[in-house]
Amino acid sequence: MTTPNWNERDNDTTIEYDGEANEVSEGCLVNLDHEGTTITARVIECNDGQPWVGEITDSKVESLRIGSTIQFEDRHVFRCAA
Repeated sequence: MTTPNWNERDNDTTIEYDGEANEVSEGCLVNLDHEGTTITARVIECNDGQPWVGEITDSKVESLRIGSTIQFEDRHVFRCAA
């Protein structure tokens, strides 16, 4: 499992939600930012107090391949879609 150095949202910026989503939960697609490049992942594990786990579904970063499992936290999520 990979834990890249994700960019973080500003303290006063909230997650943008699309569709029916109003919180990050298992099955949602989230957008993360890695060195200026957007990575999309499907949330597969979302436990309070623990880093979230996702599977990359779209990536243009060679070291972050589609199908790879990653860890991230709330502050790393920029957009979420149900």
